[in-house]
Amino acid sequence: MISSRMVVVAALFGLSFCLPTQAAEFSSYDTGESGVHAILRGEIKLGDELKFKKFVQSIVQQGKWIERIYLISPGGAMPAALSIGEQIYLLRMSTFAPIDWRNTGQPRHFICQAGTVNMEYFPDSHRGNPQCTCASACFFIWAAGRGRNGGVLGIHRIKFDRSTYAQLPTSQAESLYNGAMQVAKAYLHKMGIPDNIADLSFSIGSDDIRYLTPQEYGPLIGIGTPYLEELATARCGSYTPQLRESDQLRMKWWSCYNKIRQEEVRGGITEWQKAFP
Repeated sequence: MISSRMVVVAALFGLSFCLPTQAAEFSSYDTGESGVHAILRGEIKLGDELKFKKFVQSIVQQGKWIERIYLISPGGAMPAALSIGEQIYLLRMSTFAPIDWRNTGQPRHFICQAGTVNMEYFPDSHRGNPQCTCASACFFIWAAGRGRNGGVLGIHRIKFDRSTYAQLPTSQAESLYNGAMQVAKAYLHKMGIPDNIADLSFSIGSDDIRYLTPQEYGPLIGIGTPYLEELATARCGSYTPQLRESDQLRMKWWSCYNKIRQEEVRGGITEWQKAFP
């Protein structure tokens, strides 16, 4: 849950990158099983954490659960993002950022594909839809995934409301900013994000943005937490290169793993209902 300190800084605490944005929308689509896929799209605003809670409740009431959530957002209000992240963490969802497509001889581009969403953006030439990103506060939501995928992850330093922050005495500004950094770092630590990535995010000015490189985001993606990886190996066997080359063996392994995920997510729904009644 968000700490009481988060409530203190929430009035000023914001984190967003300056792009034309639309308000955050939540949608879902069926996968043919009880687990559905969700999409978060647009700028994250205060109150979206409650909107997300109601969105999840509507799906749970149908006897279904959210297996993964696709994130397409330039960022927004940090308190809302942290609350959404806490909920995702409890619900054991996987998080998917846009794909960071890098292929020799082809221009780098971002790919957003989920449900009826199909867009791309070429950052070097600024062609396509710049909304195809997961930046700023969106990175904190992505960090909460029990399995993380995708690589378009923009980071930068916390930004407060400038007009209000400018009026603070230096001592109060320092205390407030350091408190916000402690909240953010504690959250990322809980989600299993290494300190070097957290420190990197706080080294980038709030008016700038830096996208993680494959070398930086690569170790953060995969099945998820160590216990889940070990449980999958114990129940389903090691996911070896030989297994990947066989369609039959690969499908058998993923069928086994999906059963573990269903068990895990159902337990997470119970925890989430207690924490977010």
